[in-house]
Amino acid sequence: MSYGKGLYLKNRKLRIILSYLISIMPANKLRCFLYRTIFGYEVHRSTIGIMTIINVDSAKLIECHIGRKNKFIGPMNIFLNKNASIGSSNIFDCGSWVLEKQFDNANYERNLTMEENTRISLFHYIDVVGSFTLSKNSRIAGRGSQF
Repeated sequence: MSYGKGLYLKNRKLRIILSYLISIMPANKLRCFLYRTIFGYEVHRSTIGIMTIINVDSAKLIECHIGRKNKFIGPMNIFLNKNASIGSSNIFDCGSWVLEKQFDNANYERNLTMEENTRISLFHYIDVVGSFTLSKNSRIAGRGSQF
């Protein structure tokens, strides 16, 4: 699944460095512009909090809100729909081990989907190897949950 047409970066270390640099840009519009331009992510009328790192295969962010200090890391695809909201300091991880040859037939989906009017609060860890979908009008509250 490929959402964007930005500069394709194969070099993993360069992608990591650039995603960290983008995350500390002082303005939301600048962060969104750089994620669109450098990584090719689709970002439409969304906010991406400062120090939020997005280093994934593809991203489509539609009128959503991502708080500060979140991490989206690994070979996955993310889709955040209208009014999806993510609080601060969450980790969405997909280990790069899923790309190893021994897992070729495992069919890991590696998709994070948050449908319309969804919310994830603070300090949660979500492993996206198999896939994770938060259905329309759903919430994950509290602190420190692991999925």
